[in-house]
Amino acid sequence: MNRPRLFCEFPAGLAAVSLRLQGGAHCRPPISRCGNKAGFSQTILGVLGLHSGQGAGAYWWAEADPDVAALLRIYPDPDALREVARIIRGWTGEEPRALWERLRAERRARGAARGTVEKVAGWMVSADWAYRQGNPDSGFNPSTATGRSAGCDTFADRADRLANSAISAPVRVSPCIPTAAEVAATIGTPGDLSGCIIYMDPPYAGTTGYTADLPRAEVVAHARDFADLGATVAISEAEAIPDLVRSGWHSVEITGGRVGAKRTFSKQQREIITMNKPPQYTVPTQSSLFP
Repeated sequence: MNRPRLFCEFPAGLAAVSLRLQGGAHCRPPISRCGNKAGFSQTILGVLGLHSGQGAGAYWWAEADPDVAALLRIYPDPDALREVARIIRGWTGEEPRALWERLRAERRARGAARGTVEKVAGWMVSADWAYRQGNPDSGFNPSTATGRSAGCDTFADRADRLANSAISAPVRVSPCIPTAAEVAATIGTPGDLSGCIIYMDPPYAGTTGYTADLPRAEVVAHARDFADLGATVAISEAEAIPDLVRSGWHSVEITGGRVGAKRTFSKQQREIITMNKPPQYTVPTQSSLFP
């Protein structure tokens, strides 16, 4: 596929697929979060006919979690990312649990991380060191905070790496998923989303959701809305989406295409993409040696 004129992640989470598309294999989110697609990003791009580092004309991310959205808004700003790294390095030497408890208390006192890089830096550390990554209220997980300096240095290094490959294309961050008509009008082609890609990673049916609930029926409605205007639409789920498959959409399993650590904490192991166009890549499967 040619370079897309617009690449959307609705919901975005940490926008791992967009980062991989823009900056290649080393352009990754600076923290981990339950459900993020960093490990599948290369495979997802392949299914869409894209490749790492190809880039897009612009990006649009929808994210209801204000802390995550605050991080997304500084992705295109290398100076802000380097300032986040500097702030986090300043916490090197603090005992991890004490640091985490302080940062979590500060976040509760002030609310979500809207605005300053200091708040983004504090949320990054407290969210990544939580039992349920991305959710500080789930409690401190000592296994993710290894050593007084190692944890902070790791976050800072990640922020610096992202700054070195920061997204240079225009980026829009919205608190909710826009309609297809709104997207088309905003990019100046009312009624036409050809050449645009909509990647959706909603809460999987039957699992813990994200900050804002997104029921399956709403996912299907959005998907059809964007497809009707000519966009390529792909949806990650733990199963093929029946309503769309019955309408002639395609499904492809990408479970074996994960790069990095395998899931061990989740009952949900399968990864299926349902899309309105034929997949451009399928994950090779190994046949059994025994009949």
